[in-house]
Amino acid sequence: MRRLRRSRTNHLHRHQERILAFGAALGLTLDRQPATDPFFEKDGARTVMQLLAPVKDEYLHTDGTAIASTNHHRNFFGERRAISHAGRPAFTGCVAFGLERWVHVLGDLFEGDLAAAHRAVRQTGERS
Repeated sequence: MRRLRRSRTNHLHRHQERILAFGAALGLTLDRQPATDPFFEKDGARTVMQLLAPVKDEYLHTDGTAIASTNHHRNFFGERRAISHAGRPAFTGCVAFGLERWVHVLGDLFEGDLAAAHRAVRQTGERS
């Protein structure tokens, strides 16, 4: 089980680095900040736990727009959706991108020239 947890957190760490590197290669300044999930009850124990031991990070552009996130769900979805591994609730994580948010931020960076933004994204992706 420990090996699986390391594998999942390694997966999230790799993507955290890739998001920041991709943004930097495009010329975006991104700030990684802890965040909370809207699907937890506001006063619930999971929200309190998330505040005490952050499991979600958002990647914010200088205007405050969150364009991506990484989230270590722990066993929340394993318990809620009866997803199991080795007879125990599975631990999950995700990497998410707000495509409309990337368009907004890249539109600002490229002064409204979305064709230039598209070219930059493709070129950066090819180099990655």
